[in-house]
Amino acid sequence: MPADLNASPGSTTGPGLRSAPGAGDAGAPVGETWRHAPYPVLVADRRGVLTGLNEAARQYLPRAARGDRLRDLAPSWLAEAHHRLAEARSPGGGDVPAGHLGDRFFEAHPTPAGDGRVVWWLIDRTDALQAETALHSARTRSEMLSGIASTLLSTLNVPRCMEVTASLAAQHLAEGAVLIAPPQGRRHQLTYAARGTGAVQVTQQVDTRAVPGLAEALQGFPPVPARWLNPDDIPDWLIPEGFTGPVGSVIVTPLPGHGVPAGALVLLRSGTEKAFTEGEEAFARLFAARAGAALSAARLYAEQSAITATLMRELLPPKLGSVHGVEYAGNYRAATDQERIGGDFYDVHPGSDPSRETLVVLGDVAGKGLDAAVLTGKIRNTLQALLPLADDHQRVLSLLNGALLSSHQTRFATLVLASVRRGDEGVHLRLTSGGHLPPLIIRADGTVEEAPTHGTLVGALPQVRARTIETVLAPGEICLLYTDGITEARGGPLGEELFGEERLRRALAGCAGMPAEAVVEHVQMLAFQWLRSGGHDDMAVVAIGAARARRPAEGRGREGRDEPVSDPTTAAGLREALWHAVAEGDEYTAVALVQDAAARHVDGETLLLDVIARVQERIGTEWAAGRLTVAQEHAATAINERVVAILAHHPSSARRGAPRGRVTVGCVDGEWHAFPARLVAEVLRLRGWHVDYLGAQTPTPHLVAHLHHTNTDAVLLSGSIPTHLPAAHAAITACRSVGVPVLAGGRAFGIDGRHARTLGVDGWAPDARGAAAALAEGLTRPDPSRSRQAVDDLPHLADQEYTMIVRSRAQLVKQTLADLEDAFPAAREYSEAQRERTAEDLAHIVDFLATALYMDDAGIFTDFLTWTASILEARDVPARSLTIGLDLLAGRLRDFPRTLRLIGEGTTALRDRAAPGAHA
Repeated sequence: MPADLNASPGSTTGPGLRSAPGAGDAGAPVGETWRHAPYPVLVADRRGVLTGLNEAARQYLPRAARGDRLRDLAPSWLAEAHHRLAEARSPGGGDVPAGHLGDRFFEAHPTPAGDGRVVWWLIDRTDALQAETALHSARTRSEMLSGIASTLLSTLNVPRCMEVTASLAAQHLAEGAVLIAPPQGRRHQLTYAARGTGAVQVTQQVDTRAVPGLAEALQGFPPVPARWLNPDDIPDWLIPEGFTGPVGSVIVTPLPGHGVPAGALVLLRSGTEKAFTEGEEAFARLFAARAGAALSAARLYAEQSAITATLMRELLPPKLGSVHGVEYAGNYRAATDQERIGGDFYDVHPGSDPSRETLVVLGDVAGKGLDAAVLTGKIRNTLQALLPLADDHQRVLSLLNGALLSSHQTRFATLVLASVRRGDEGVHLRLTSGGHLPPLIIRADGTVEEAPTHGTLVGALPQVRARTIETVLAPGEICLLYTDGITEARGGPLGEELFGEERLRRALAGCAGMPAEAVVEHVQMLAFQWLRSGGHDDMAVVAIGAARARRPAEGRGREGRDEPVSDPTTAAGLREALWHAVAEGDEYTAVALVQDAAARHVDGETLLLDVIARVQERIGTEWAAGRLTVAQEHAATAINERVVAILAHHPSSARRGAPRGRVTVGCVDGEWHAFPARLVAEVLRLRGWHVDYLGAQTPTPHLVAHLHHTNTDAVLLSGSIPTHLPAAHAAITACRSVGVPVLAGGRAFGIDGRHARTLGVDGWAPDARGAAAALAEGLTRPDPSRSRQAVDDLPHLADQEYTMIVRSRAQLVKQTLADLEDAFPAAREYSEAQRERTAEDLAHIVDFLATALYMDDAGIFTDFLTWTASILEARDVPARSLTIGLDLLAGRLRDFPRTLRLIGEGTTALRDRAAPGAHA
C-alpha cells in the first residue's frame, strides 16, 4: 500500500520510500536472511528472472519457480518496477511500487545486491488500507452531514426547507428524491428533485398506500429495507421530472420530527446504477433525521409566527392616508430592531361622514417591548369602545383612567387626543393632552407653535384633569403629534446630547408647506440620524395636514413667475412640467400630469424611469447645489412617491409580464433614500414579479424574519450613502446565510458595483432595468453551509482600526473640535448652531473615514472630500477648511497607520483640486 493512506487502492505507486531490511546495504551480497522473513520476499536478477522466493511468497505465487520471468508470474506493477530499477542501475528513491497481489494490497520495497540481483520485500497494507478507507468515508459522511445540517437549518420557511431537503437528497444520496409532507385533508404537498435540476413543489391527492412502506413512514414507523421494495411497484406520480431511466432501487424512510412525523422521503436510483447498500440506507436514515428536525423546527416557527401575526395585527400601527379631505401620516419605530411593537401607539378613527369629527390618538405607555404593547392594545380597544363619547375629551380620558386603575396593570400612559373636521376656512382641531407632550403646529409662514394643552397622566391618579384647546389649520399647515422618543433621542456628533424640543422646532420651521408624510419622514430621519446606532426609546410621530389648495399650473412658475408652458405629450416636456410641479410642492398638478400620461397609454415603465426617475435625479442635483433645502428635497421626493403610488394603481400599469418568481426589495438599515428601491419594485411588478417592498431603512433582523416567512427567490438591496456599507455587509451576509441571493444597487455600492462585489453579493445592477435583466438571467442560490463572517470577506479588519475608530467616534469628534478651537481662537466665538454644524461636519468626515477603513478603499474617503469641497464652494465656503480638520484629525490618530494613509490621500486630493486653475 502507498505510504499515503488516502491513495486509491488501484494506484501503482505511492510517495515516500520507507526502509526495508538491508535497504541501506546496496552492493552487499544477497545472503539468506530473507528466506525467514514473515512477509513475502522475491529475489530477481537484472534480467527479471526469479532466483528465489520465500514460503510467504509461495502463498500468493504457488506456481512460481526459479528461472521464471517476473513478467510471466508476478503482477505487472511489480514487473515494471523491477525493470525500471534494473535500467537505473541504482536503488534510487521516489515512489514506492504498490498494487494488488491476489485479493491483497502490497507495497514492494527493493534492496539491490552487489551481483545485480534485487530483493523485493512485499509489505501487506490491505487491512490498513481498508481501515483508512473506512475512516475517510466516515469523515466524508460526517462532513457531508454537517454541511447538510447547516444548510437545512439555515431557513425556517417550510416550502424552502422542503425544497432544500429534496435537492440535497438528489445531490448526495440518489438520482431522484421525493419529499411527501403529512396530509392536509386528502392532499399531500410533494416536493420533487432530480439530480441536476431544481426542486418542484405540487399539492395533490395521491394514494400513499400504493407504495410499500410509504403510508407507514408518514406515520413514523421504521423504514422498510430497500431490498424488500420492488422498483416495478413505484407509481408514475412518484418519479420526478428529469429522472432518467427506469427505477432500479428505492429507499422509503420516515422524516422523524419533534414527536410528530415531519413527512417521508423517497430516494430513487435508476437501473443503470448500483442498488442501495446497507451502509447507504443507514446514511439515508441519518440524513432523514436531520431533515425531519429541520422541517419540524420550520413548521413550529411557521405556526408560532402565524399565531403571533394574528395577535399582533391589532397592535401594529395602522397605515394612514387621506380621510375626508384631511391628510394623515404616521411612522413608528420600536426601541429595538428585533421588535415591531412597543409602548408607543397611534390610531385614526374616521368620522362617519365629512361633517363628523375624526379622532386621532397618539400615546405612550410606560415601558418597552411586548409587556408595554399588551397595555397599548387594551387602551386602543377601550378608546375604540369610547368613540361615541369622543365629543368630550375630558370624559374619554376619565373613563380610560378608571379602566386602567381597575385592572391589574401598574403601568400608566400619556395621550394626546385630536378631533379633526374639515371646514370652509380650514381644518378644525380640538386638542387635549393627557400628560403628553403638547402638539406642535407648523404654520404656512414657517412659524412653529406649541398647542397650549396640558393634563395629568392616565392610569396613575384617581382623577384626570386636562385642558382642551381649539385651533384651525390653513391649507398647507401641519399639526404634529409625537412621543418623547423623538426629543429624548441621545446622540448627535458628540454622542451625548438629547435631540430636544428646540432642535425639533428648528427642523419643523423648514417644513412649511410640506406634505404630511414628508414631515413625518423628515422628523424620523433626523431623530434616527441623531441617534446613529445608539439605543433609544420607542418613537411615534403623526402629522395632521390641511391639504394645500389646488393652484393653476398653466404658465405659472415658482413664486408666481411666468414660465413657458411645456408640452406634456413629449417625454422631455412631461419631465419639465413634472419638475416644476414637484419643485413648487404642487402635488395636484404632479399627479394630474402622470395620470393624463397614463390615460394616453404612455408605457408605465417609461413614465417611471424616463420621466419620474429623471425628475428625482434633478431634485438631488438641485439640493447638492444648495438651491433646495433638505426639507424641500423631502417635500419634492414625497410628491414623487405619491405620483408613483398613484401610477402603480392606475389600470394602465397592470402587470404586463408573465408571472415570475418572488423577490424582496428593501433599503439598507439606516438608508432613508427609498425612492430608487421603490422604482425598482414597481418596474419588477410590471415585468411579472411578485414583489415584497419593505421600504426605507429595513433593520436586518426584520429582513431575515421576512425571508423566513416567505419563499423569496432573491433580495434586492438598495443603498445610496456609502457610510451604510458596513450595515449592508451585515444584511448581505445574513441573507446569504439563509440561502437567499442578494442583488445590490445604488450609489453606495459604487458606480461600477465594485463595493458590492467586495461585500460578496451575488449580483449588482446599475438601475431598475439592469436589475430586471439580472433577475431574468437568474441568480444562483448561495450555499448556507459556507456562510462567512465579515473578516472572511475583508481580512484587513483584523487590524481593529475600523473598530477603534467607530467606538471612539464621539470622543474623536469632541477632541478634534477642541483642537480646532485651540488652533483658531475665533472658533470659540461660534454660536451654538455654528458649533453644532462644525461638529456635524467633523462627524461626517469620521464616518466616511471609518467606511473607507472598513472597505480598505481610499476612493470612498477622497470622493466624499472632493464632493464636500464642491458643495462648500457652491455656498461660498473655502474648501481649504477641510484640510485643517484633516490635519487635526491625523494628529489624534498617529497610532493608526492605515487611517493615516487614508487621511494623507484625502489631503492630497483636496490640494490637487485646489491647484492653480481650480476654484479654491
